Amino acid sequence: MPTNTLLLSLFICMPWALAQEPDWEYSAAVGAGFTSGNSDSTTFNAQFLATYRDPDEEAAYGIDYFYAEFSGFTSTNSLNIFGNYNRNISEKFFLGLSSNLYTNSVADVDYRIDVGPALGYYFFRDDKKLLSLDLGLGYAFESKNGETDNFLTFRAAQHFDYKLNEQLSFRQQTVVTPKAESPADYILTFDAALDLRLRNQWNLRLGVNHRLDLDPTPGRAKEDTLLTLGLSYSLNGFLKEKEDRADERKTLKKSVEKKEGTRMGWIRNAALTTGTSSGNSDNLNFKFDYDSAFRSKEREFFLKGGFQYAESNGNSNQNRLNASTRYNWKFSPATYAGIGLGFLHDDSATLSYRFTPGAHAGKYVILNSQGGLSLEGGLAYTYEKRGGETDGYLALQAAQRLYWQIGAYTYVTQEIAWDAPADDPSTFNINSYLYLDTILSDHLHWRVGMEYYYNSTPAPGAEKGDLSLNTGIALKF
Repeated sequence: MPTNTLLLSLFICMPWALAQEPDWEYSAAVGAGFTSGNSDSTTFNAQFLATYRDPDEEAAYGIDYFYAEFSGFTSTNSLNIFGNYNRNISEKFFLGLSSNLYTNSVADVDYRIDVGPALGYYFFRDDKKLLSLDLGLGYAFESKNGETDNFLTFRAAQHFDYKLNEQLSFRQQTVVTPKAESPADYILTFDAALDLRLRNQWNLRLGVNHRLDLDPTPGRAKEDTLLTLGLSYSLNGFLKEKEDRADERKTLKKSVEKKEGTRMGWIRNAALTTGTSSGNSDNLNFKFDYDSAFRSKEREFFLKGGFQYAESNGNSNQNRLNASTRYNWKFSPATYAGIGLGFLHDDSATLSYRFTPGAHAGKYVILNSQGGLSLEGGLAYTYEKRGGETDGYLALQAAQRLYWQIGAYTYVTQEIAWDAPADDPSTFNINSYLYLDTILSDHLHWRVGMEYYYNSTPAPGAEKGDLSLNTGIALKF
């Protein structure tokens, strides 16, 4: 990488020196997912953005990193570091300086550096909205597939910010950088993000990033698109919050009312994790979970379902659907008996279907205002089609379940369920999960989840165990 990279890095870091100003806002977003077993995948994204604005100047810098790997094949690996600074020379015009460093190993872009000045114009600029356009010259340094080059460029950039209300804001930017000697060879980048402020320092963010390179590395696609959904966190609070506070910043814990772990009546949760990219990186990851519970002194009802799908370069490597329901009659506050039904479909484990209707009895070994820990056992009949072969048999079942409030703002739900043929308990299945939820607002939670499924006698060519880790939004209603 040329020595100009050092100069670019210094320029990108210049706003750090200005960060002592009180009007800087910082936000960060992270998402991750992991599976192993019959489907192997790793996904990770991290974003950081710092912005500053006053009547005479504005600045922004940030980092975007996206990574995805499926079955040992890296389908996404891109890094973007950027910075810009604008100084007003009149009410409508400004001078700007911008820089950008981009790498993408999947597209064989070792690095692409753009830096240059610009003259800009504000179509409108106030506390709620901003629309600007700037034009200028730049210089690019790049290395594609080991071949280096540097050249003069033109640059045009459009930026739009709109604050719909105190909770919802939209940010969008389009940048075009044609080669000066060949304007038809240009790079266009489009970034947009919709932020929903949840409470204090938390935002729900839906983002899209699109990059078009009309002079790509031979054999690589011209376009790359990334779509993400997740949480962002303001590292130093939002401006309105700072204006409202007196001697100390408001905190998440001070504004969220404590919830009791054990609650009578209905509780419903829905959680979503999703991410997609296309172009040189073609992959899709989607996970949805729903669970509901009804508790009273006389009975309990539980319903849980989930769907997880992932594909890379058009090939599905995960397609899993599971559902279960249980109904319990309580003989005392701690003892119960009930009936249940489970269903599972898993392409990666060559399991077409498995139905398990059954009956069970159980006992809460711990039950108080913070939650409960129960143990239960029973009998079921299993109908399944695995590896193209159908089977049916009487099965033994056992399960341990936990739901617990940890402090005022975090709670955990966990389950381990075991079943095996009654005539051969050495061939068994284990379904388990662990969810850790952090309360962001009265209805929105941030969930970190782990799921593990084990089959001691899998179909030929399939793995025994499947492990997945995910993070996402959970809606409580």
